[in-house]
Amino acid sequence: MEDLAVNGGWRLRPALLGLLGAFAGLLAHLILGNDTRFDLTAFEASALAFVTVAPALVGFTLDRARWLWSLIFALIGGLVAVLTMLKGLPLTYDRDMQEDKEPVFDAVDTLELLLPALAGMIGTMTVREDRLAAAAPRGFTLATEVADWLVRRGVPFRDAHEVTGKLVSLCVTRGCALDELSDDDLRQVSPLLGPEVRTVLSVESALASRTTPGSTGPGPVADQLASVQDKLEGWREWAAQRVVPR
Repeated sequence: MEDLAVNGGWRLRPALLGLLGAFAGLLAHLILGNDTRFDLTAFEASALAFVTVAPALVGFTLDRARWLWSLIFALIGGLVAVLTMLKGLPLTYDRDMQEDKEPVFDAVDTLELLLPALAGMIGTMTVREDRLAAAAPRGFTLATEVADWLVRRGVPFRDAHEVTGKLVSLCVTRGCALDELSDDDLRQVSPLLGPEVRTVLSVESALASRTTPGSTGPGPVADQLASVQDKLEGWREWAAQRVVPR
């Protein structure tokens, strides 16, 4: 960070933007992944609440998750502020560029406050696998499997897309799921569809078909987790040697 003092820190501006973007993205993913509206996770009550000592709020127990959620906006605001500042600069040096450090330092301070609180929540989290499994096929998420199935049988994607759209429209009209259609319903939509398409209308088969690196299949996800664990160990070693405690 000592390079920040060189030429107003212009060398590190892309890095600062990347840092702010990473901070904002980190928080958004962590909070959205624990959104209680979907009832996919459960937490111990002690991990979700804290009692405020603010005079106006004495006696009220606040939801820790909502407090963490509110902090996302400050981080996103800092990112947008720096992006807007750089976008509006003239061709020559401008004193506005002095204002790129404060949002970064504020973001670091915010995360130092927030991450321990979030760690306390996640440490008590129970993932409701049954609810996740039930929610996964909702909203016709498996419709793309039908299109992929048709493409594997030699149907051009533009035609496969059209057939899949008609299939979903029929389900919406009937108020049913894709796997609840009869064989006659499938043939009514298109002669390209037959009973065999049911083999891809499950979450398990959809996941099993994802085998490319970085995809959502069990194998690629396990590879990504192993890679992340590897990187974390390296970062921990680096931090132990380079980061000076405050």
